[in-house]
Amino acid sequence: MRILLWERATTGLREVIERRAAPRSVLVAVGPEGGWSEQEVRRATDAGFAAVRFGPRILRADTAGIAALAVLQSRWGDLG
Repeated sequence: MRILLWERATTGLREVIERRAAPRSVLVAVGPEGGWSEQEVRRATDAGFAAVRFGPRILRADTAGIAALAVLQSRWGDLG
């Protein structure tokens, strides 16, 4: 599973993880401070990433990945 955290995504992280079983592995892409460009998001989604928002808050790049992994671990447990 590939997830791109993007503050302008229309789909929430919860929506994505609630509609599927635990994947074998997860790759979470966190953008730079200032966010992803439209072109970067397009390239990522073309490569199979699901662009998701993480609620109304915009987290710092150094904490967004950790927060996303905590949510994923809470939902699916050990991802191996």
